[in-house]
Amino acid sequence: MVDAPLVSQPPRSRDPNRHFWASGIIALALTIALSLVLGNRPPLTALETFARDVRLSRAWPSRPLDSDIVVVAVTDKSLASYPYLSPIDRALLAQLLQTVDQAKPKVVGLDVLLDRPTHPERDAILAATLRQFKTPLVLARSTPRGQEGRFEKTTLANLTTGTANLAADSTDGVIRRLLVWDALGSPTLAGALAQALGRELPENGAPIDFGLTAAGVLPFQIIPAELLVDDPDAAPLLRGKIVLIGGLVGGSDVHSTPLRFAATPTGAAMPGVLIHAFQLRQLLGPPPPLAPQWIWPGLAVTAAAILGLAVGRSIWPTVLQFGLWAVGVLGLTLAAFALAAAGLFMVNMTTVWLAFAIGSLLGFALEGRQRRAQAEVIHRTFGTFLAPEYVRMLVRNPSLATASAYQADIAVLFTDLADFTRMIGRMPVDEVEPLLNAYLHLLTRSVTAHGGTVDKIVGDSVHALFGAPIPQSDAALRALNCAEEIARLSEGFRQSRIATGLGQTRLGVHFGPALVGNFGGASRLDYTAHGATINVTSRLEQANKALGTQVLASADLIKAASTSGRWISIGSVWLRGVDQPLPVFTVLSEQVDAVKLGQAITSLDGRPDIALSQFRALDPVEPIVRLHLARLSHGLCSPIIDLR
Repeated sequence: MVDAPLVSQPPRSRDPNRHFWASGIIALALTIALSLVLGNRPPLTALETFARDVRLSRAWPSRPLDSDIVVVAVTDKSLASYPYLSPIDRALLAQLLQTVDQAKPKVVGLDVLLDRPTHPERDAILAATLRQFKTPLVLARSTPRGQEGRFEKTTLANLTTGTANLAADSTDGVIRRLLVWDALGSPTLAGALAQALGRELPENGAPIDFGLTAAGVLPFQIIPAELLVDDPDAAPLLRGKIVLIGGLVGGSDVHSTPLRFAATPTGAAMPGVLIHAFQLRQLLGPPPPLAPQWIWPGLAVTAAAILGLAVGRSIWPTVLQFGLWAVGVLGLTLAAFALAAAGLFMVNMTTVWLAFAIGSLLGFALEGRQRRAQAEVIHRTFGTFLAPEYVRMLVRNPSLATASAYQADIAVLFTDLADFTRMIGRMPVDEVEPLLNAYLHLLTRSVTAHGGTVDKIVGDSVHALFGAPIPQSDAALRALNCAEEIARLSEGFRQSRIATGLGQTRLGVHFGPALVGNFGGASRLDYTAHGATINVTSRLEQANKALGTQVLASADLIKAASTSGRWISIGSVWLRGVDQPLPVFTVLSEQVDAVKLGQAITSLDGRPDIALSQFRALDPVEPIVRLHLARLSHGLCSPIIDLR
């Protein structure tokens, strides 16, 4: 039998380069189309929002300190001597406005709503001040014109106003875009201020330029209201400036912005007056550095798709190919950050990732017939990319989770810098910022080193929590050790800068129950605490000034810490707003005999002659000894110091 000649057959395995260009162009067009469609649909829009906010926080081009806009901040300290905290005391506003007006600024914006009556006399004083104001003035309005309540409409009649509304993102409440016109076509506060300065207003919707300075701090000079009220000589700082007045009081009127991931002094939530300042800066200045340009994002998506196709059609072994895919994702991410930092353009990272991933998957698919062994790699890569775990890896951030408020025993630490307001009134502005930043860095680093949470920074004061949000069985001991360290470090800091006139750091530490939790919701990282424990801590810190001590700790804290260490009981103080005297401890100098001091304080309970002789035997340089000697000389013989 003769074998029949073989008939030529096409190979079962096709040339990998056959129809390369045709399939590549089709795959490229499909990749770009799918990326643009899917990248703008939930939940990937949430992923893009997250990625964009991270870049704006970490890679936004720096901006110089604005020389025209000044923010006058009404803080808790500003309101300390006024009877009304919320709404902000109208007498304080009147006095503040009078001082600002006398400084002859260019224009003034008041970001404080006058939508409800308070005290009739104080409301009348403020109304008269508004009518007599000589500088161009724009007042915040709570609603579009014509929808105001009776009191607000009467108060703001014949005055220039702007809506105080901000454009919160409907998905997460974050403020990202300019709001220049309200729903009825009237200008907002920032828009009305820009109009008062002769600028034409754009349409709503442009991204807000939240650029910080090169040092990563807010680009505006912020002057505490109490500085202007207590020291009118500071008013010339406002001459010829654009002045925005608003509240930095507690947690009121604060909003989440793309800077929620940046280490700014405001933390995750930014006061509304600062957001108005950013908007006004943008309305008065050149276009933002990251103005959208469609051609560059389009080229970025095309490049990512081509790169993905190249990776997908590569002939590398499976493990190396997956590693190359991971390197490609990382490279695209770093390139997006670099482009943002350079101020060239803001690429849609979700679309770029999708273009790269889909291009890779299509590249795998095109090679699937010829490389059956690679099919599993394609499926694994496809499944890994689309799995919820991958998305969660990108968007996961535990601090964004909403935590219900709960009652817990925590330790609380408050600090305050003595005579800070007077000091910054004397120092040049460019010297205050680095000094304050270095000081606050010293304190916050100590808090975090002891496992504490910096709740907030208010001016020169640091508020810290121990035992929340992470429970700590030794929270009291951590707070006690932290207070000792801050007292020591801050004093060394002060001595090293004695020429600046930096005051002593006073501290109050207490332990007790408080209501803790995230009160701002899922879009804000605002863990804080409320309750009597917080108030007592604040009062303890303030009591240092009257007692001449640097740090005061409550007996509750000493007991919870199960140690007294170098802490010495100095009797009890009756604090304002507290129902009964509170035993307190402090750290005294080594020259003071703790045993003899304790005996002298015990003798204060009904034995004035013995107490007097015992205190005279102690070192009179110690402030607490001088205090009790003065009290005894005035016939006050009691271990309880009444500070009410």
